[in-house]
Amino acid sequence: MNAELLSPAGNPEIFKAVVDAGADAVYFGGEKFGARAYAENFSVKEAEKCISYAHVRGKKAYLTVNTLLKNTEMEREAYDYLKAYYEVGIDAYIVQDMGVFAMIKDCFPEAHIHASTQMTIANRYGAKLLKDMGAHRVVTSRELSLNEIKNIHENSGIEIESFVHGALCVCYSGQCLMSSVIGQRSGNRGRCAQPCRLPYKAEGVTDSKGDYILSPKDFCAIDHIPKMLLSGVYSFKIEGRMKQLSYAAGVTAIYRKYMDMALNAVDKKAEYKVSDKDHERLMDLGNRSGFTDTYLFMHNSEDMITYKAPFHKTNPVSDIENSFRKMPVKAEFTGKIDSSIRLKLIYEDKEVSVSGKNPEKALKKATSKQEIIDKLIKLGDTEFILDTDDIVIDLSDDIFIPMSDINALKREAAEKLRSEVYDRKSPEKRAVRDKKELVPKTKRVNAPYLLVTVETEEQFNTVIKAEYRNISHIGISTELYEKNRSLLNRIKESGRSAVLVFPPVLRGDRSYDMSGFDLFLISSLDEAGYMKEAGVKAENVIFSERLYTYSDRTLDAYRELGYRMFTAPYELNRKELSHRDNGDSFINIYSFIPLMTTANCIHKNMKQCDKTQELLKLKDRQNKTFFVKNHCDNCYNVIYNGIPYEILGEKENLQKMGFAGFKIDFTIENERKTSEILNAFKTGQKISGDRTGGHYGRGVE
Repeated sequence: MNAELLSPAGNPEIFKAVVDAGADAVYFGGEKFGARAYAENFSVKEAEKCISYAHVRGKKAYLTVNTLLKNTEMEREAYDYLKAYYEVGIDAYIVQDMGVFAMIKDCFPEAHIHASTQMTIANRYGAKLLKDMGAHRVVTSRELSLNEIKNIHENSGIEIESFVHGALCVCYSGQCLMSSVIGQRSGNRGRCAQPCRLPYKAEGVTDSKGDYILSPKDFCAIDHIPKMLLSGVYSFKIEGRMKQLSYAAGVTAIYRKYMDMALNAVDKKAEYKVSDKDHERLMDLGNRSGFTDTYLFMHNSEDMITYKAPFHKTNPVSDIENSFRKMPVKAEFTGKIDSSIRLKLIYEDKEVSVSGKNPEKALKKATSKQEIIDKLIKLGDTEFILDTDDIVIDLSDDIFIPMSDINALKREAAEKLRSEVYDRKSPEKRAVRDKKELVPKTKRVNAPYLLVTVETEEQFNTVIKAEYRNISHIGISTELYEKNRSLLNRIKESGRSAVLVFPPVLRGDRSYDMSGFDLFLISSLDEAGYMKEAGVKAENVIFSERLYTYSDRTLDAYRELGYRMFTAPYELNRKELSHRDNGDSFINIYSFIPLMTTANCIHKNMKQCDKTQELLKLKDRQNKTFFVKNHCDNCYNVIYNGIPYEILGEKENLQKMGFAGFKIDFTIENERKTSEILNAFKTGQKISGDRTGGHYGRGVE
């Protein structure tokens, strides 16, 4: 059985350290488009040196391009940026944006594409879809259990990468807008400010365990590596591109030890047990109020949350350097008068010999065997280690050899042995194609559609009224439809198109009755894959704003798969939207913006799991309100901004931008508020109370 230990690097020094510590591959960010924009990222020259350092040691290097790109970035910068790292030998790109995915596939055909955890792949449908599209690997959502990972492995045939250690997001990766909406620092653009690590008060909860109710502990799965291997995980990913060298290299060294032990345990059915000392060492290297492994076995648990201030605790680990993975070699040194000095290095069945300068007869103090031994054992930052007992010296009496000559001989021998061990080859030139030019924008002259989605019968009964004839499409959530199947017939009888609205995340093998619906509003690639497998035509699928289409190239990538209906993302501003090809897109003009979708249930953690849906209020340090709605059918929470997003007054401007339709999402509104919004759309009047234009006027970096 083969497996990969994948480690993070925030700078070139850490890159080399984690390779020396035993990583099989290293992932890092370049100068742009990485999900850790504030890390000390790699220039192309630095990347070239690090990639060479990895390749000569038989290791791999992956570049994170796991953010969303705007139109100008995609057209002016992306191709040259990707090409630069491709030409210095990057082994794979870790990607979130489907436009970037398509560009790599089209322009750099020999490059591997890894679908980032930002794509929120949580079941086999999305994994299979991505494989069919050309992905070589998927990074699974961190929330998945071993059984769910195994299901993906057995039913998709794609290589799987899963996190094994490090920080957890409380939100499904790629589904978080909290930092973006609160402070304009978008997680989708690599600038997350981590508002989840701040305190929040849950209204009506008196027996609180603490105020840090959105802050997960760090993940540690070192005890379960054999189980992860048997579940189909190939690449074991350590989180931490923002961490220090001691953390990255130290954690890598410990996991290297247990990866080897786990592979042996699986292959030979040997014992696997992590020592108390190594558990303690991992804690000392860094933890956030302890560790959790809950997701591997349970959907959620209150034990995953810190509840207290989530400071990242570290203690120095003095002996971690000794844990680095070194290859033991043997040495034979010969020094004779009137003959060049010679050094032979031996590693397993590989051996190399090099010759140096001729020594001289000692005029004063002769060079001793011990001096030569002391110099030879210092192999520095090479991957080799030499013990005194493994050195054989054949030395003439009264001989003088400058230590600089021994150093030069040692360096040459180590480099020659490295090339022999790794069979170093010059990198072959790989195929590069020019990027395709975009097709002209889609033009639209018809009046925009109006799609209204609802989650409650109270909202539905308001929306279905004849007085709102301007509503062309009515969408009902899968959760609401399963409670009342008669709603579909009522939509049909009203003459509107019936839209089935899928949950933000689809897990497991759950199936839905889709018969009778005209269209399907989906929020993930898992759901796109589910639709494909169910025989639903791509042209009958609407992408929600959660399936990000920032750029025209991303839209075109999906259009090539047959999709024809999209929703503009929340994070683009007025100017950016005007540059976008909107002819087959809806745009949200009213909603409570969903800031997070979480597998962890705040209702359960703060009260109990009683399968009762409620609207819980959270208050932050500035006394701002956020709403939390628990959805028990698929066991997830949605955290909404406390102020509704509304740009109803921009209808005329949006129509000039060519949008195919407007979209209104009702989630937590009562009958009165639902009526008010629909009347405001119809008459142009302003709505009461506080509201926000979100990013429409400001955008994100």
